Amino acid sequence: MGTQVRTPTPVKVYGLPTESNGSFKVSYVDDDSEFDSESDGESPVHRTTPSTSGRRLSALRRSDVAARHLEQRMQEEAKASTAQLLATLDAEWESAAVGTEEVRLGGSSRIVVDAATQEQLQALRKRREMRDRRLKGLETALESEHKQFDAALAQKIKRQEEEAEAASMAAARAAAEAQKREEETEAAKERARLEKLKEEENKKVEEESKQKAEAAAARARAEEKDKADAKRQADSEAQDRTAVQQTGLRWGPPAQEFDSACSSALTKIRQAAESILSAGDSSTKKTRRNIDRKLGTYIAQISATQEQVVRKAGEIISSLEALKREGQALYSFGILSLCKRFISQVAAQVPQLPSFAFPVAEVAAEVCSRCPDVLLPLLGTLHEACPLTVPKLPVYMKSVYKSEAEFYRASGYRFLDTADDGTGGRPEATDDYLRRLKGFVAFYGAFTQVTNPRSTHGLDFAWMWLSRALNYLPCNRVVASALHAFLSSAGYAMGIRFGRQFQKLMSLIQTDVLPKLQTCKEDGAEAARMRLEAYIVRQEWRNPPEGRSLPRTDASSLTIHGY
Repeated sequence: MGTQVRTPTPVKVYGLPTESNGSFKVSYVDDDSEFDSESDGESPVHRTTPSTSGRRLSALRRSDVAARHLEQRMQEEAKASTAQLLATLDAEWESAAVGTEEVRLGGSSRIVVDAATQEQLQALRKRREMRDRRLKGLETALESEHKQFDAALAQKIKRQEEEAEAASMAAARAAAEAQKREEETEAAKERARLEKLKEEENKKVEEESKQKAEAAAARARAEEKDKADAKRQADSEAQDRTAVQQTGLRWGPPAQEFDSACSSALTKIRQAAESILSAGDSSTKKTRRNIDRKLGTYIAQISATQEQVVRKAGEIISSLEALKREGQALYSFGILSLCKRFISQVAAQVPQLPSFAFPVAEVAAEVCSRCPDVLLPLLGTLHEACPLTVPKLPVYMKSVYKSEAEFYRASGYRFLDTADDGTGGRPEATDDYLRRLKGFVAFYGAFTQVTNPRSTHGLDFAWMWLSRALNYLPCNRVVASALHAFLSSAGYAMGIRFGRQFQKLMSLIQTDVLPKLQTCKEDGAEAARMRLEAYIVRQEWRNPPEGRSLPRTDASSLTIHGY
């Protein structure tokens, strides 16, 4: 009985050729890539990103390691497949010998094989030989494939190394070119900076040259101006000397015009009142006394309150209007009497109480604003009492003044122990004269800065007085005392009105007038200089003077009686 022998099924070994396909296929994993020996394209294992040469070299190293692992694994799989194939053949051989019988004859044994089994064994031997040949062919093919793979891999690695080197050289060239461009850019910037510096330097040199030229031209103009000013000053001084020699007065043309207007107005008023002044009848004399007494009472009752200022100004104006209705002569006499009473009150009160100049000035300004005929005669009377209110300063000249007494009278001195006709006597002390002079000047300063908006003789006249005094009057004790008195009354309002211009005027006094006063050897000149210097250095014009702000009403206000 024969035994059926199974035909062994061809085993498909991973890494070996199959019966249906004699090709050689190797698959391995390296970064999720495959290499196919049948493929004409490049393996994804060796595909690199052209970012940097370092990354290419790293990929090449990984590919080389993967190839070595693949070769080792393929060898191990081939050995395992061969062993499995041999084991399969042995198993088939053994299964083919199952149907044999063992016959023992005379102590010896032999295998008896029937014909079918013998045919099977013969076929199996042929099959085994064929398998051996195929296995040898497989090994040869595998070795050939290994060589091809190694050659392809080496070529791929070499190509990629060349590409990496080329990329590295390209990157180096690009870096060199970038550095060169950067250096060229920096060089261009440096050239631009140097050109700009050179341009600025040239511009600066041109500007300096221009400034030097302008400065030279300015110096030339200044020298010409100084020469012209010096010439004008010399001419002016010569004219002043001539005028002083002719008139015995130091003053400027503008002051002369102003004083002439005031003097003319006063002369006209006197001429209009001549009939009243020269009348000797008792009735006219009584009328004169009543007018003098009435106006004198109003002025004597002035006090430092707004209420009293308004009341007394109204009473004076009412009296003048009543006199005007009675005739021009009485009206003119009333103006003359009023002017004398104002000046007498100032001379009596202001030297002892400088703040009293402000309420008297307010009343006078209100009267002048409502009765314009009073303004110029009042100023003319003030000029006669104190020539420095013009401003003008008498200078003793024997060719002009017949005696010293005439010079003192022209300067505004009072004479004591005079005869009944006003002649003779002796002049008052200079200190008494200066106190009264400062009172008059302080009153005029207060008159120019009154708060009455209707006043027609305001701060513009204060500026003119101060500029004329500085331009034409000499630097001595009398002028320094007048300047201090005027600034003490009007300086605050002038500082507010004229601002920086007034400050420049103060600087002029400090730099020009005070040094000249320091060289003055006249008695009392140093004390006058120190008072004026203290006023300017301390900037006392920034603070309102005492008495300038009048309260509306004050029951305790001092009412001044007499004059």
